[in-house]
Amino acid sequence: MRIVTLLFAVFFALALSGNELLDFAELDNLIELPQRARGSSARVDQVAGRNAMRFFFDPAQAQWNEVVLKVYRRPELPVFSKCRITLEVWLPQNHAIRDMGIRLADQTGEVLQYSHGISAQAHGWQEISWYIDAATRVEGSWGGGVVGSNGVIDGKAEIYGFTYSFKSGSPEGSILFGKVSVEVYEAPLVTTVSTGNGFPVVTKGREAEFGISLRNNNSSATKGTLKWEITASDGDSKLAGGKTDWEVAARSEKVIPLPAPSRYGLYDVCTEIDGGNKRRFRIAYMNPAGPVDGPIRGFVFGVCEHPEGASDIEADILARSAALCGARVMRGCGSWTGIEWLKGHPDYHAEDSMVERLGRYNMKLAPLLLFTPSWAIAKDWKPAKPKPEGKSSLAAMPDMKEWRNYVRGLAARLGDRLHSLEVWNEPDLNHDGDFSSKEYFQLLKAAFEEIKAVAPDLPVQSGGLANITLPSSLSCDPLFAQKLLKDEAANYDIFSVHIHLPYLAYEEKIEELLAIRTEMRNNKPWYANETAVSSSDIGEEKQANVLFEKMIFTMAKGAYGYNWYNLIEKDCYEVGNPERHFGLLMPDLAPKAAYLAYNTVAGYFREAVAVQEYSNRRDNFRFYCFKAANGDWLLPGWNLSMGDTALLLADVTGKATRVDLCGNEKSLIIDGGSLMVSLNETPSFVRISGQQKPPRFLGTPLSLPETLILRQGEAATLRAVLRNTTQNNMTLTVTAEAPEQLQVQPNRFTRTLAPGKFSPIAFSIKSQKNFGKGKIRFRINPGNGVMSVPVERAVLLEKGLKSKPDLLLHELSQVTFLVPSADSTVHLRWKGPEDLSGKFYLSASDKVLTIRCDVTDDRHRQRFSGSEIWQNDSLQIALTLPEQNTFWELGAALLDSGKAAGYCWRAPAGFRAEQAIEKIGVEVTRDEARKLTRYILKIPFNAIGLTRERLSTGIRFNALINDCDETAMRESYLRLAPGLGNGTADPKLSPLVYR
Repeated sequence: MRIVTLLFAVFFALALSGNELLDFAELDNLIELPQRARGSSARVDQVAGRNAMRFFFDPAQAQWNEVVLKVYRRPELPVFSKCRITLEVWLPQNHAIRDMGIRLADQTGEVLQYSHGISAQAHGWQEISWYIDAATRVEGSWGGGVVGSNGVIDGKAEIYGFTYSFKSGSPEGSILFGKVSVEVYEAPLVTTVSTGNGFPVVTKGREAEFGISLRNNNSSATKGTLKWEITASDGDSKLAGGKTDWEVAARSEKVIPLPAPSRYGLYDVCTEIDGGNKRRFRIAYMNPAGPVDGPIRGFVFGVCEHPEGASDIEADILARSAALCGARVMRGCGSWTGIEWLKGHPDYHAEDSMVERLGRYNMKLAPLLLFTPSWAIAKDWKPAKPKPEGKSSLAAMPDMKEWRNYVRGLAARLGDRLHSLEVWNEPDLNHDGDFSSKEYFQLLKAAFEEIKAVAPDLPVQSGGLANITLPSSLSCDPLFAQKLLKDEAANYDIFSVHIHLPYLAYEEKIEELLAIRTEMRNNKPWYANETAVSSSDIGEEKQANVLFEKMIFTMAKGAYGYNWYNLIEKDCYEVGNPERHFGLLMPDLAPKAAYLAYNTVAGYFREAVAVQEYSNRRDNFRFYCFKAANGDWLLPGWNLSMGDTALLLADVTGKATRVDLCGNEKSLIIDGGSLMVSLNETPSFVRISGQQKPPRFLGTPLSLPETLILRQGEAATLRAVLRNTTQNNMTLTVTAEAPEQLQVQPNRFTRTLAPGKFSPIAFSIKSQKNFGKGKIRFRINPGNGVMSVPVERAVLLEKGLKSKPDLLLHELSQVTFLVPSADSTVHLRWKGPEDLSGKFYLSASDKVLTIRCDVTDDRHRQRFSGSEIWQNDSLQIALTLPEQNTFWELGAALLDSGKAAGYCWRAPAGFRAEQAIEKIGVEVTRDEARKLTRYILKIPFNAIGLTRERLSTGIRFNALINDCDETAMRESYLRLAPGLGNGTADPKLSPLVYR
């Protein structure tokens, strides 16, 4: 791991307080020898009165040797343009060494090798120096991660290791390494943000430490002018700015103070040095939720991270950044391959280091037991799925004896200093657990026995499952979760699950899990120990929304805890790859909106207890009541769509504030013990302090339709109901606020209602020709509540198909992902309209309704037939006709055989599905060159009970396109309106078509 750090002050001091970077005499067991099997070995020895590291070599087995510093011990170099790195080397007389090289790794992961010839006459202690120009290209370089190798140093660099080659035919011999030092000759001015926290987050109480840090690594002083500006992260407003003359002494640092923002949130700091060297830094300002004093109590707030490759300094910042936002547990470390890649050479540094560092902040580590070293693979292992030649065997079934030794060793070493031990990761995925469910259960049982034998109080987690159900193409056992819950509960203390899905899909899967737990009579705690959503799919702001929603829902459902995945974005993936963008922090540690949201939830809801859920699954909003540890009442809520919902609370006798995702509080007006709360798609919560009993929930004072669809040139009536749900007489005023293209008459109603009474009201709505879609907001007073109704224009059908599509499926907001988010499935996620999109052309004659859908699909697959065509590439249609008791659900597909197929899953009373589909003409063709599948359904009116009068009134139309590129089941779908696709289609939310 290499965090692109901000050059922490402690490291800067280390590099400049003296030139020494490391001493090989102190690196026993901190180096790796890739040529160990070919005669290479090392030990600390003494020569000429001083300690050093002696390296043995055998030219008969290898012409060169390499010394690699363990990743956590690689010294980071000060930022430089030109420098000299010197290694002290002891050479015997008549030595065989001909060349020595130093290897540097830059922040992209590229390794660059610089060589230095060695004189055959040199002997004794020598200083070997490499003069390095960061901008000069070298021939020997490799790696570079997603960026690739370019032969020059990009950003910061660290010492990766050393090499030495010898004269052919030489006898066995040895040399010694001493100290390594650096001298910077020329360096750019390093401009960073200083916060006192080691990463760009300014915290309440440390505002005075906020500033711009200027670091001068050169041997002479430098000066200039700094121009700076602080703006909101959305770029809308400049908050502060200024210009400052500065001078920084040689090899020194100067911090120019900046004013902290007045509100918590995300900000950009822009700097300019002497008219150039422009930089932009993302910062956050927040009231930190941690570090938290005392033991972990109540609901567990955790984060996932991969600290195995972190240097000691990076490990410090990982622990601190997690602690500041209120995390109590870090899930990571523990892998067998990381501890004992070579049999008999265990290295617990990562685990020891993180346990110690997290302990400073009263946090605990939750390691995973997983990944099988090649030497420990079971001799009779048979992969669950055939593997390509050379495929990694990390997911292989281990030898049971070796597995028990590994588990017992880690549990005995760290025991109760850990939070828990988790047995494998996503064992239900073939990619992560390449063995049967039965074999995994054997691993789980053996691990449980070994852990309890040496640390009986240490909780054991079952391996976090990717999902509740998976297709056989992704899992060795589609019933993995059910078996784990029913038959294996004795072999774990906590049931763990992931489910990297957006909120509604996550909610659905957790409800499914809870139902299965009840059915299986499993009362073990359940832990959402790795779940999130990538900001590449929905953007950073909505990622923060989903974090809040999933955490609150998980708490409300009685979970043991929640770990967000991941603390830091994984820059080993390209920008745009969903696997990269799960983190709360950027690779350079710049905060994302989700980091602030996590901090807010952890700060306010730590040790809070769920009291009541005010909403139900049929509502278009979610609203809960929690009791905080300090006695406050916390009422989080959000809308499930773009609309607004006003809710009324009674018996409010204390003080009420509204808290946003950044932690900013705004006082709310309480009128006679009543409080109006407005919800929208951005979650927030109400904090009520100073009263013993919770407020009473009275529901919404205004009932509105879920959507309104307007015909071109015609006025529509929006019918609503005002309600007084209080115990007193109440005068309510409703004022409509509409876009310019909509006319609302009247725009205001006032009604005085007795307790429990209601009053119907109606608005006349008419649109201009240029109106497409929007929403009408209704402001309710007293209380300034807000509700809204989405408004769309109906589709006018003509006798022939139009040249332009009537409806489109082509946006990310229309996509529902069904496969778990993992390395092995990232290629299956929707990548844009060229991956999957659809254009709908609708027409109607006097007797036939025609639906044509042109689907762009990069790969067409349909291995099913009949009622199962929805599982692969296909089209699903829902039609709701007036006076029918339910909607029609029709489908069409092009089978792999080349035959077009249709199916009817649902028909209203009085109709038979099989007879209806026989009357409907279904044509499906595929143009492989254009990657286009064309679906045409010609539906006779009499097949579905459609008449000219009913079509004139209007029918509801919904559709979705299923996508299956590789697995046995659909991996995602695009949908026009909510409901269709999960068996709960609601025709009220579908577009209206009429003639």
